[in-house]
Amino acid sequence: GYGTALLLTSAYDVILIGNYGDFGVVTKISPDGNTLWSTPLMWASTVEPLHGTIDSAGNICIVGKTWHYSSGAIDAFMAQLSSEGALIWQKRLSQNTIVDEDSLVGVSSDSANNYYAVGYSRSNDYYSYRDMLIVKYSSAGVLGVVVDGTTLYVFGQAYNNVAPDTSTDWTILTFDLSGTLLTKFGIGTTSSNDNSARMLISGTQMVLAGNLSSYNQPTLINLPKDGSGIGTFMF
Repeated sequence: GYGTALLLTSAYDVILIGNYGDFGVVTKISPDGNTLWSTPLMWASTVEPLHGTIDSAGNICIVGKTWHYSSGAIDAFMAQLSSEGALIWQKRLSQNTIVDEDSLVGVSSDSANNYYAVGYSRSNDYYSYRDMLIVKYSSAGVLGVVVDGTTLYVFGQAYNNVAPDTSTDWTILTFDLSGTLLTKFGIGTTSSNDNSARMLISGTQMVLAGNLSSYNQPTLINLPKDGSGIGTFMF
């Protein structure tokens, strides 16, 4: 097995999200290292949880992807657990009816405990481009990231396929909570930026952490939430 994400509760318990064989596993560990509970996440095929969040009610939302053994398709996956590890609901989301790949890789919640998840969708052509996938679910699992007040911030990648600049840029998009696009801006280099970067919103600022491939070193980028005045710090 292996872990893919860690969450911290208000009581300083650790929520470990990961895999064991074909199952996703969510485990709660006390501050002194004792296992409080462990819940498997199962579907008709392999489940790989990739990220999670804890809402204000203490419930845990897990997102990731699940494989179909028969067709080979990969669907986005979302599940909600109670603070005691009971499975409340789980959903599978597919954008296409053909063999495809859909995945959710990040999730956040707002003050009403709605969940906002971001990921990607790609057709069965291995070389096709990925489209950004953004979904909103209520806490009851109805289809309806970082949420800051009334704004949803989405951080991802955009690929430039116009020669000679075939680079991959970091892209930041903002939406209101009804899904209307507000702003979009990018941060690019002459080569591909890594896709494991993360975004943090704090006050009036956002911080991006990852690897700018043209420098090939860890990088922090601090900028106002509207994208102006970028400051870059490399290590």
